[in-house]
Amino acid sequence: GVSVFFAASVAAVTAAPQHWFDAGGAAGKRVVRYLLGLAGTAVLLFGLTQMEGSPVASLGLALLAGGWILLLAPWLFVRLGLARAPAGVSPAPPADVAAR
Repeated sequence: GVSVFFAASVAAVTAAPQHWFDAGGAAGKRVVRYLLGLAGTAVLLFGLTQMEGSPVASLGLALLAGGWILLLAPWLFVRLGLARAPAGVSPAPPADVAAR
């Protein structure tokens, strides 16, 4: 609940300067993006429900869920060719992925 909202807010603030994800495209690509995004979110939120007893683990998983929704999934969509970056904007990976 609240921790996922907090995590999504943090991810939104982090992603705001990038603006590199264009949600348009063919209907088939939109459906694949939706299903892939939903699957990733479902896995993370299922994990979140399993960690109800540990607030630290729950917050960490909520941060991952927010990061997936607002940063990692869009980045993955661009990298897989399911979405495109707007003209003149580089689809740079999120900082934690680029550091690896």
